[in-house]
Amino acid sequence: MYFYIVDTVSFSYYNDNRPGKSKGVIHMAEKKKAYIAALTYAIIIGLSFMFVKVALIIATPFDALAHRFTIAFIGVTILKVLTKKSLKVTKRI
Repeated sequence: MYFYIVDTVSFSYYNDNRPGKSKGVIHMAEKKKAYIAALTYAIIIGLSFMFVKVALIIATPFDALAHRFTIAFIGVTILKVLTKKSLKVTKRI
């Protein structure tokens, strides 16, 4: 796998020589979105450690886990209701 990356003012060009892959162009707007997404992800992950540390001062570890799972369940439920798409869950052995 070879990548040739040449940055210019308007775009980045890459070449991936794997079978079935073609040459493509990544525009700077897409590249900027990718950097912003990576930075946001790093900030969220980094701050989560601080939030857990503060939460464990106030609550027990089981309470903190219960609150995290409850918030996650509520978030997934809201997404499920708003998107109205079915979730496919398969059992893999």
